[in-house]
Amino acid sequence: MKVDPRLSFYFRWSYGIVLWEVFIIGDSPYPGVKPRKVATFLERGYRMPRPNHISEELYAVMSECWLEKLEDRSTFRWICTAMSRLINDHETYVNLDVYNDEDYVNFDMVDELQ
Repeated sequence: MKVDPRLSFYFRWSYGIVLWEVFIIGDSPYPGVKPRKVATFLERGYRMPRPNHISEELYAVMSECWLEKLEDRSTFRWICTAMSRLINDHETYVNLDVYNDEDYVNFDMVDELQ
């Protein structure tokens, strides 16, 4: 089976999206953008904004995955090194004290199942 070498570049983009989703506490990516319009927004240079509770350093790792040119996107080796550095620095990169949970809707699934 032959694998397209460009897949690694697309996986890096996707990894940046997953990081954003995790650190935004599960919100949907591309907030406020209709699914059919995402490709158009991306072609025009739109990237997801940095949430207030995420540090510039952590956001930089995510946004490195979203660079327009495929070859400019960070390698997984760089991403792992950057994330390890952030973890080992023992700094606060996610500040939940400024996290606005009112921006999210919580569904009580227990009520839905009954």
